[in-house]
Amino acid sequence: MIEEAAAFAAQAHHGTFRKGTQIPYITHPMEAALIVSGFTDDPEMIAAALLHDVVEVKELISKPNIKYKTDFTFFILSDFTYN
Repeated sequence: MIEEAAAFAAQAHHGTFRKGTQIPYITHPMEAALIVSGFTDDPEMIAAALLHDVVEVKELISKPNIKYKTDFTFFILSDFTYN
């Protein structure tokens, strides 16, 4: 799950940079995931940290399909297409 979330986030943020820098944007969700992993080893929480900004990348994702897991209020994005 964590690997899939990281790959999805990397693809969604590909070619974007942190504001005013040449630092790839993916470093932000990776840092968030690292911080979360210091508090818990729950893969859903770590994956959520990796994906927390993906839903804001509207120009990249044209068809988000959000599915909810019944055991935890966590979403995963699937069945997506890129513009």
